[in-house]
Amino acid sequence: MKSRIKILRFPLGLTGLIFIAYLVSNHWGELAPQMSNANAAALFISACLGFTGNILMGHVFSKLLCAHGTTVPLSLGLRIFLLSQIAKYIPGKIWSYLFQMAHLPTGTSLRSMFFANLHLMISSLWCSTVLGANLILISYNYYSSALTVTIFGILISVVIATGLPWVLLRKLQTQQPTNITRDVRPRFDPFLLIEIWISCGMSVAGQVILVAFGFSLETQLSLSLVGIGVIVWVVSALLVVFPAGLGVREWLFIKASTLSGIITTVSAPITLSIRFWLITIDLTGGLFAIILSKKSSPIAQTRGLDQK
Repeated sequence: MKSRIKILRFPLGLTGLIFIAYLVSNHWGELAPQMSNANAAALFISACLGFTGNILMGHVFSKLLCAHGTTVPLSLGLRIFLLSQIAKYIPGKIWSYLFQMAHLPTGTSLRSMFFANLHLMISSLWCSTVLGANLILISYNYYSSALTVTIFGILISVVIATGLPWVLLRKLQTQQPTNITRDVRPRFDPFLLIEIWISCGMSVAGQVILVAFGFSLETQLSLSLVGIGVIVWVVSALLVVFPAGLGVREWLFIKASTLSGIITTVSAPITLSIRFWLITIDLTGGLFAIILSKKSSPIAQTRGLDQK
């Protein structure tokens, strides 16, 4: 099955790029005026933060693959994650996972890839929810509530980090031991948890800099907009039909902003700008993954796995 899936590598990557090109070209008329008046230095700093956060999240994914039973070099796991971000723009979330399957070494457990993605999704969505809620609370000067949410959020994320792998493995464990149930020794990894928080924090910070300084919006308004955007991203990430929450995310963002008293003429350009920012981060990550693959041949990767 895996050998058949491997032929999808190029078609899925190309299709993802086509969808991205369509998104950008379809909205470029609305984005161009916004970008022409933006602060280039702020845009660059925000992009660097987002890119670094994305690389860190790929590193987390690679470590989670190993934690859940698939021993791969960290560079390979990172490359799989970054390239799969291109395929997520194809309608139907399954394509991103098929893209990952196509790049996994032969003989590795697909179940471990499922667990790694599920673990990463739950952890990152929870961290993003806490960060987004905090931005909204801080924008309205509810500092004590923000502190309470932060403490509660950290405690829950520790519970997720310590208990989730065991719960998943025990629920799905079969009568006959598989590679994942035999080899996996899930345990609390504080550094992994810190990496997830830092990665999400970098992405959120990059968006704040993008909105507040890149487009020169008032700080409190920027915090509120980004906070709403992060919460909306969490909701749209759970939608299966739409590619990367396309359309639904923007609609929810505008509606939520309107309910918060932010006029559409402000929220609409911002949501498109954030969408374009996220696309740029994913494209840059994909390019980085391609460059990384040039330095590591498949033969070298296979030998490395054999030695392990």
